Amino acid sequence: MCPADCDMCGVKLDKPYPLPCRRHYVGPCCKERLHDAIDNIQEGDVVSCDVDDCDTAIQADFEWEIDAVALENR
Repeated sequence: MCPADCDMCGVKLDKPYPLPCRRHYVGPCCKERLHDAIDNIQEGDVVSCDVDDCDTAIQADFEWEIDAVALENR
């Protein structure tokens, strides 16, 4: 279920982007930070969901799409 606030920073979540783990959601605030981290990743490093030590990797080809269904169902 989509939370009311961004799982990473706590800002009100009007545009929920599910992370690859499909348990955590971020807003545009943290989506951009994660996207920038992926763009600037060094070889051998991994960008991952760090909510509650989830550690699910976020791949460079991950599709950032708003989960409109989750937004409607919260």
